Amino acid sequence: ITHQDNLGNKGRTEAGDVQVMSAGTGIAHSEYNLEATETRIFQIWIIPNETGLAPSWGAKPFPKGQREGFVTLASGKAGDDQSLRI
Repeated sequence: ITHQDNLGNKGRTEAGDVQVMSAGTGIAHSEYNLEATETRIFQIWIIPNETGLAPSWGAKPFPKGQREGFVTLASGKAGDDQSLRI
């Protein structure tokens, strides 16, 4: 899936990867499949604890070899540069 938004973010998310987008005070975006094969995605919507924050987007690869047999942690503690902020 390829993502593009009005904040200037553009990125490609592959199988097993995670992307996080916070709409915040507003974001316009598109997500599209550039591949010849069908793509399926899993999308989760979370109601934030705080409102009025700036919009944001980020993505992180989780290669199959590194996650096989493990649970992938999508969000961690503040200051953890290995996690994506939700």
